[in-house]
Amino acid sequence: MGLDAVVYKNIDNLPERVRAQVRVVDSLTGELEFMAPQPPSPDYNDSLLAADVRIGNISKVEWLREQIESRWPGTCSAILNVVLYSSTHSGDFIALDEIRRIKLEIDEIDCDAIPAELAVFFEQLGQLSDAAERESNPVVFQ
Repeated sequence: MGLDAVVYKNIDNLPERVRAQVRVVDSLTGELEFMAPQPPSPDYNDSLLAADVRIGNISKVEWLREQIESRWPGTCSAILNVVLYSSTHSGDFIALDEIRRIKLEIDEIDCDAIPAELAVFFEQLGQLSDAAERESNPVVFQ
């Protein structure tokens, strides 16, 4: 068990040949799926994702939460309450208005003197946030 996050590409941003083969499954998350039972090739599934991040297993999510709470008390409430509140909250998502708050929190953090795993987490969270804004789709937890 663990926590993974994705951002689906906006269907309007897909190449026409791909767009003709997919449909929006969930308008809240922008989740896409191929209409045919099998995509034309295995790498086509990747073409539906703007970002795909493995945040970590249960232990790593707990460790990340503890590190952030102890290093920046009261500073990262959106990250703690929306991303790291549980290590298994698949099925929910971060709405675009929350993405802006998370980006502001990341900008306030000095990532120079922190463990590499924590720096990677902030980098991945930044990648997810950038993809969400670019695609106008939320970050979806799986």
